[in-house]
Amino acid sequence: MKKLAFIALCFALACQQPQPKEQMMYSEPIEESPDRDVLTGAWSMTSMYLVNNFNGDTTWIERKQYKLYVDGNVMWGFEAAPDSTEWFGYGKYRLDGDTLRETMVSGSNSFREVLADGSNMFAMDLTIFGDSYTQVQRDDSVTTYEVYDRIR
Repeated sequence: MKKLAFIALCFALACQQPQPKEQMMYSEPIEESPDRDVLTGAWSMTSMYLVNNFNGDTTWIERKQYKLYVDGNVMWGFEAAPDSTEWFGYGKYRLDGDTLRETMVSGSNSFREVLADGSNMFAMDLTIFGDSYTQVQRDDSVTTYEVYDRIR
């Protein structure tokens, strides 16, 4: 009897149509949970540039930078050159309308030096469009623009 059940199971499995790999892994569309905000997930920076507030000069920065937002926590880091100092940080975040507020707690040695003077709170204008977002941070002399795409 066990042999017959085993043969029937093997036959049933053999008759199933194979599904493409993507369908097997993601049979249902990924939906955002109502208790998660739109930033939840991993993001890759696609462009960064600085605008001098006095003369309008623009400087483009090339780097691979990533951010991860989960349950009010944020982590970021970028791939530094081998002869460079590491840069990464982590902390808390919240959304206030069109403003992203990050309060950084700690990170790499270089980043902790920046945080040592107590400037660990960052407020950025936020524009979300589909699976991309732009954050804009202004200070007296420079406005920084960063554009991110969601990593799937």
